[in-house]
Amino acid sequence: MREKTPQRTFRWSAPLFTDWSAQYINLFLPETRVGTALLLHIDGELHDFQYTGVESSRGAQIVLKLGFEAGEEKKLVFSDAEHYAGSLEKRELEFETNTPIGHGAACLEVGANFPFLRFGNQRMEGEIWGISAPLRSSLVCEGEGPLFTDYHLEYTDERDGVYRLTFRCFKHEDRIEVTETFSLEMGTEIRWRLNPEKGWTRILSWDDFHAEKEPTIEPIEAEQLDGLLCRLQMPVLTEYFIPNNRGWFAFFDDRQPSEGMLGILGLEGASWEEAPDGMPEIYAAEGKVEWRASLVSGRRKWLLVKAPLEVESSPERRFLFHRLHAEWNALRLDQALEDSRTLEAGKGSERRRSFFPEGEGLHPFVTKQIDAHPTLQNYRDTVLAKPLADCSIAETLFVAMIRTQPKVTEELKTKLFARFERWVRQFQGWRQGEFDYSKCVIGFSRMVRGILIAFDWLQSVDALSREERIRFEHYFVFAARRILDEGRWPHSRTWKHPNHPESVRDFYTYGGEHRPDRLVWTNSLPNFQSDPMCALIHLAVVLPEHPEAAEWLRVGREDIERQLDAYCGKSGAWAESINYALYTLSYFVITFHVLKKQYGINYFQDARVRGMVSWLCRFFGPYDKRFETYTWPAVGNSILPQIQAQYLLAYASGLDADDALRREIFGIYKRVEQKILLKEHYGTVLAVLAPQMPDEVPPLTQLTSETMDEVGVSMRHQHTFPKESYLFQKIGFAKDHYEGDETAFNWYAKGDPFCMDYGTYTPEATTGGAHNLVEIAEMDAPCRGYLADHLFTLNVDYTRCEVPVTQKLLWGHPRSFEEIDQIDGVIDRKKTPYFYIGDRNPVGPKIWKVRQMLYVKPDYLVLFDRVIGKASHRWNLHFTGGPVHRQGNQLWADGRFTLDLMVTFSHPLDFQLETGEMIPNAQKEEDRPKHAQHFCRVTNKTDGCYRALVFAKEKDREVTVTSAGKNGFKVEASTYTDYVFLSDEFIREHSAEFEFSGRAGWIRRHADGSIEAVMADGDLIGAFGKCLTGSGPWHLNRGNQCPTGEGSPPGREVVVKSRN
Repeated sequence: MREKTPQRTFRWSAPLFTDWSAQYINLFLPETRVGTALLLHIDGELHDFQYTGVESSRGAQIVLKLGFEAGEEKKLVFSDAEHYAGSLEKRELEFETNTPIGHGAACLEVGANFPFLRFGNQRMEGEIWGISAPLRSSLVCEGEGPLFTDYHLEYTDERDGVYRLTFRCFKHEDRIEVTETFSLEMGTEIRWRLNPEKGWTRILSWDDFHAEKEPTIEPIEAEQLDGLLCRLQMPVLTEYFIPNNRGWFAFFDDRQPSEGMLGILGLEGASWEEAPDGMPEIYAAEGKVEWRASLVSGRRKWLLVKAPLEVESSPERRFLFHRLHAEWNALRLDQALEDSRTLEAGKGSERRRSFFPEGEGLHPFVTKQIDAHPTLQNYRDTVLAKPLADCSIAETLFVAMIRTQPKVTEELKTKLFARFERWVRQFQGWRQGEFDYSKCVIGFSRMVRGILIAFDWLQSVDALSREERIRFEHYFVFAARRILDEGRWPHSRTWKHPNHPESVRDFYTYGGEHRPDRLVWTNSLPNFQSDPMCALIHLAVVLPEHPEAAEWLRVGREDIERQLDAYCGKSGAWAESINYALYTLSYFVITFHVLKKQYGINYFQDARVRGMVSWLCRFFGPYDKRFETYTWPAVGNSILPQIQAQYLLAYASGLDADDALRREIFGIYKRVEQKILLKEHYGTVLAVLAPQMPDEVPPLTQLTSETMDEVGVSMRHQHTFPKESYLFQKIGFAKDHYEGDETAFNWYAKGDPFCMDYGTYTPEATTGGAHNLVEIAEMDAPCRGYLADHLFTLNVDYTRCEVPVTQKLLWGHPRSFEEIDQIDGVIDRKKTPYFYIGDRNPVGPKIWKVRQMLYVKPDYLVLFDRVIGKASHRWNLHFTGGPVHRQGNQLWADGRFTLDLMVTFSHPLDFQLETGEMIPNAQKEEDRPKHAQHFCRVTNKTDGCYRALVFAKEKDREVTVTSAGKNGFKVEASTYTDYVFLSDEFIREHSAEFEFSGRAGWIRRHADGSIEAVMADGDLIGAFGKCLTGSGPWHLNRGNQCPTGEGSPPGREVVVKSRN
C-alpha cells in the first residue's frame, strides 16, 4: 500500500505590493519527489501543476500558473491523489518526413536532418551547414502533463559532437521555449529560413527601456552590404545598445495583418554560454528571412512565439513582448515570491545607522554643518525656494533634515514608495511613454543609493513604522535582484578578457578595433560596472541579516578591487575622462563611508584610492578667465567648468586632520566652493561628511611636469602664479568616452585659456575636427596611442606619441572631410549601413600617426606630425580669440584676453586653409559664447607631414619666426633668440648660423649672452658660437658650464666647445 503523503499548505501574498498577471512560475515543493501523486487546490479550486523532472535538496521542481491582485493572499494546498496527472515516461519517437511536436497553433514540425520545418501555418526549411558527414538524430518525448510537453531532439556527429535542442511546448499558449546546446565541428552553423515561400514586409522590434519608446516597425530591407538585418543578443546589456542587436523581434506582412506575427524573444541571458560567438544573425533579402548561428560551442535559450499582430502598448495594456520579457526575464513572479518568503522567515533588519553618525541631535549637527559651508548654504536656499511637491527625493530629504516637520517626513516617504512602485511596474513591462533615466543601469544605482541614504535618515529619527520598514526591506531586495540580474547587465562577465569563454566583451567588437592586451578589460565601462556594485554593497550594509547579504558584499568588494587595480595607474591617474573620474569618486566615497562605519574596512587609506585622489589634486587646473573660476582641464567628456570638488571634500572626511592630502583637498575646494552646484544626494552627503575647514585658503603644492600614465602628459610652468601655464596632452589607454582626441592638447598659456578642448559633453565637441591634433578622415575614435618618449626640464618639455589609426568605415567607404563635417556631430548611429560598435564594418588601409611636441615654456610649442599610410588628413587648431588670418606660411588671430595667436609653418609651405568658428551646444544657452573658439584646418596635399610653431604672443610684443633649414625654426624676441629642431627621423642640419644632428633639440641665447640648450633626442646642437656634442637626453641650464644628463644609461659625456 502506497504511503500517504502529508498535506502541504502554503499561504502566499502578492509580492512587492502590486498585482501580477497570471504567468508560469517554477517552484520547488519541499520534501517531495518527482512524480509524487498530488492534487493542487488554490483557494479551494482545483489547479493544474506539472513536474519538470528536476529534483534537489529543496524538493521537486514544479510549474504552475499563478497571478495576484495587489494585496491578495492565496492559499495553496497540495494533497494526496490517486495518481499524478501527467507522465514522466521517456518515449523515443520515430521520425516522419515532418514530425509534429507541440500543440495547437504553435505546433512545430521537426525532421531527422533539420529541427525547424514548420511552425503553425508557416513552412520553414534549412540545413546544418558546414558538417563533413551526415549527422545521427534522435527525438525523445521527456514527459507531458496538463501544462506542457518536453521534447529532446539531438543531432550527433561522428566525433561525438552534439547539437541538442530541448523544446517545452505549452498546451495553452502559442509559444515554445527552445534551449540549444551545441558542440559540433569548427565552422558549423545552423541556417534556418523562416519564410522560404512568402515574404514578410516588416520587422517589429527596437524599443528603448529607459526612454520608453514604442517598438519600431521597419521594412525588411537590410542596409548592410552583406544583407545582415539584425542579431539576437543575450544578455541584452539594456541601454548600452548595439543598433542591430535586439533582445526580441517579430516579423509580419502588413498586407495581411490578420495572419499575425511570428516572433523570437531571447530568454535567460545569464545562461547563454559563449554568447557573443553564438549570437544568431538574421539576414534578409526580398522579404525572406534567414537565421544563421554558430553550432561550434555554447548554449542559447529563446522563446518562439506565434501571436496576433500588436505594434504598441498603452498605460492600460502591456505590449506582448514587454510582458513576456518581464515574465520570463526581467521580473519573474517566482523569484519575487521566493524573496518575500525569505524576508518573512527572517528576523528582519535591526535598526542601525548605515550612513548618518551615531548619537542624538542629528538636526543640530546638520544645521551646524550647513552654517560652516557656503556650498551647503547655497544649496539650502535653492531647495527651500522650491515648492515641496516639486522637490526631488534628494531635495525632499534635505528639507526633512533642516525642517523637522512631520508633513515633510511624510512627503519624503510618499516619494520613496512611489519611486519603488513605479520601478516595479516598469520592470513588469508597463510603459507610460515617459523618459526615465532612473531605471537604466546607472540611473537605477544612483537613485537606489539616494534612497538608501534617505531610509537611513528615516530610521535615525525613528520616523518609520514596523510595516514601513518591512516594505522598504522588500523593495531593497528587489533592487539587489535588479542589480544582480546578469541577463540585464552581466557584471561577472563584462570585464573579462575577450578570449575568456564567459566574456561578453565581444558584443562590442568591430572591424579594426584596437584591442589592448589586458587581464581586466578596462573599457568595460566602470560606471556601468562599479556604480551598481557599490550600490549592492550599500544594500548589503542596510540588510545585514538577509541570507545573501554576505554574498552581495563579497561580489561588490571584489569588483571594487578589480576596478581599482585596472583603472588606477602608477601615477594614480584614473583611466577615464575627468568628468567620469570625479563621478566615480562620488559614489566610491559613499560606499567607503558605509563600509568603514559598519565593518571598519578603510578604503580611504587604500594606497590606490589615495593615489587616485592625489592625482585629481595634481590634475586640477588654473583659473579659467572664460568662466571666472578654477577648473579641471576639459580632457575627454567633460563639463566646463569642471568644479566638482565636493567629492574630494567628502573623501577628506576619511583622512586624519594632519594628513597633507587633506590640506591639499581643502586648497582646491576653497578655490571653487562659491561656484559649486550640488546635485542628486550630495547635499545630504556633504551635510554629513564635510569636514571643518580653515578660514584661509590653503596654498597648493607647487607642481612640475609629469606623466599621468594612460591619461596623458601634464606640462606645467609657474604653477600657482598668476601667469601660470598648463598644457595637457591626451595620450594613452584612458577611456574618455571615445572622443577622437588622442595626441590632442589643452593649453592654458601664461594665465589665459589659449588653445582648448571644448568640454561641453555634446556630440559635435567629440569628433577629431574639434580637437587640437592631426585628424584622419574616418579615424576610429576609441583607438589609443603610446607615449613613446618624453623629457621634462626647467624650460623645455618634450613628448613623442605614436598612434595606430583605424579607419572605421561606417558608410562602407571612406568619406571626404566635406561629408564628415556635414554629418558628424548630428550623426544617427542607427542610420549608417554599419554601426559604431558590435559590427563587422569594413576598415581602411593601415595608418600610423606620429606627433612630436617641444614646449618651450611659456611662449611656444613646436609640433611635428607625420601620417604614415594612405588617408586624407588635416591639421586642426582651436583658439579662444578671433578669426584666423593667413599671410604666406603664417597664421595669426587676435586674442580674447592678453595673448594673440601666431602660427608659422615650415612644412608644408603650400597648404589649403579652412577657418571658422565653433560654438558648441553648451548646457546653458548663455554659456555658448564662452565655449566658442575660432579654428584653422590646414590640409597638406603633398605628403603626410606638418611642422609648425605655435606662439602665444603678448599683444604688444615683437616676435619673428622664420625657418631654420628644412627641419627647424629660428625665433627672435627682445629677450632671446632660439633655434629649435624637430623631426621623427634622425636629421642633420648645418649652416653658418647653426648645426643640429638628431630628432629634437633647442638652443637659446639670452639678451645677456648666456646660453641654454636641451637635447631631447640627438647628439649635436650648435649656435651662437657654441657647439654641444653628446648623446641625449641632456640639458644645459642658464649660467651653467656643463650640461646635465637625463635618464639612462650613465656614463654619457657631453662636450661643450666653441663653434667657428
